[in-house]
Amino acid sequence: MMFPPKSGRKAVRLRNASTMSSLSFIYSDVMAAWISSDASRSTKGSIADRAMRERFLGLAQQIQAAKMQAMIAKWEGSIRGVWPGEEYLKLATVQSDMMSSLALVRLMRID
Repeated sequence: MMFPPKSGRKAVRLRNASTMSSLSFIYSDVMAAWISSDASRSTKGSIADRAMRERFLGLAQQIQAAKMQAMIAKWEGSIRGVWPGEEYLKLATVQSDMMSSLALVRLMRID
């Protein structure tokens, strides 16, 4: 009862991997939309913009959850030595910066 069924630190690593995967998919979508931007704006474009906004918001929530999980996981005991919790927080900060840069590129798309 005192030990969790899964390590919190493993959950942090898996969440960071998932966040990086989501970030890479958004990157490919943003670059594809930026390369193939049309001169005319249609209803399909606004629907795609709304879907992209939802993906960015979902990614922002994932990054915030990763930060919180990393802060909680540092209190977990370890027999392997010191856990680099600060590095995981830095990784989440870099992911957040990458996401905001991609959002700016998406906004600067030539219509």
